Amino acid sequence: MGTSDPDSPAVDSVTAPPVYGRHVAADGDSFVTLALRLGTTTDTLSALNDRTAAPLAAGETLRLPKRFAPPAHVVASGETLYSIAGEYGVSARALRTANGLDTTALEPGRRLRLPGREAPEVPPPGDWAVPDSTGAVAVYPDAFAGRLTASGTPYDPDALVVSHPSLPYNSVVLLSRPDVGRHTFARVLDRGPIEAGTLLDVSAAVADRLGLDADATPTVELRTVWIGDQK
Repeated sequence: MGTSDPDSPAVDSVTAPPVYGRHVAADGDSFVTLALRLGTTTDTLSALNDRTAAPLAAGETLRLPKRFAPPAHVVASGETLYSIAGEYGVSARALRTANGLDTTALEPGRRLRLPGREAPEVPPPGDWAVPDSTGAVAVYPDAFAGRLTASGTPYDPDALVVSHPSLPYNSVVLLSRPDVGRHTFARVLDRGPIEAGTLLDVSAAVADRLGLDADATPTVELRTVWIGDQK
């Protein structure tokens, strides 16, 4: 038996450790900045904390995705406190204390905290998770202005909008050119890209924010910030 998947559900919600991570908000934290640091989305953090993506108060304790929870072990049939302690190289006393056990008997399905095993650290401010995807982008042709997109919304060159092959309409992405310090948020309203070999199509406004030259195709990083509810 190995360490269980920390994303698996707890059987006993009263005595088992939480199946989510925790983070104490600092000044300047928001669901958007945390999502970028954690490699998740703002709608995920909103759902975990049962609130909208409003400003966060310093000192507020937030729930994080389950992969940021401390490592744990789910008891299998036939396992004992001593066998589990031996498997992880900890004392039975430490394992018992960490889980507040008043007996050495264990029920299958129970989730146990592992002494000395810490949750993954939350990246510091400004340290974003790896992008969801990278690639060159194409700018919508000027002739597309006013044409209906796949979502039914007319294309406006002055709007911060993009196409994407699969993200639901109204999803929000962050596009970045870290080499020149250019970033912009944009909303998905179309399917694409039009040109093969490109990551997505972007409006003239997005291209301007990113400092894209019409004759060049620099690499752009894409991070999903919010997943929309329209397919």
